[in-house]
Amino acid sequence: MSLPVAPLALSDEDRAELERLSRSGDRRLEERARIVLACADSPDGNSGVAAGLGLTADTVRKWRSRFTEAGTAGLADAPRPGRRKADLVLTGTEREQLARWARRGKTSQVLALRAKIVLACAQGMENKAVAAELRTTEHNVARCAWTRNPRSRPWTGPSRCCP
Repeated sequence: MSLPVAPLALSDEDRAELERLSRSGDRRLEERARIVLACADSPDGNSGVAAGLGLTADTVRKWRSRFTEAGTAGLADAPRPGRRKADLVLTGTEREQLARWARRGKTSQVLALRAKIVLACAQGMENKAVAAELRTTEHNVARCAWTRNPRSRPWTGPSRCCP
């Protein structure tokens, strides 16, 4: 049984905005908007809403309180702690070399995969998205540490494997 919580009253504008967010295409934002809408529509407490949505009560409690404090702006992702991801900027020559390597046949699959990873990272894709697109693991994408460090790019010097 859930502890009693104050009813969540939504204005028409908030409800319309939450319904728009629940169809936004951003999976996380959609889930958070559905949580708040369920809290407003359900007489049950956080546990009842959590059971109805297949989530934990802590998750419902977190997003309900963030909405209460900051409105729909509180449902957005907060800045993450830690060092920011470095931008990867490729020169035209580097991009051409990587594109050649990415087109290679089966004999150099590892090199071609690494080249595709670097090209995708240069386009600003996240590791998880790169891994999904190239059908590899996030670990393999993260192992290409040189993708984010311009001083250790192996393709900037003379190539030993490409004429």
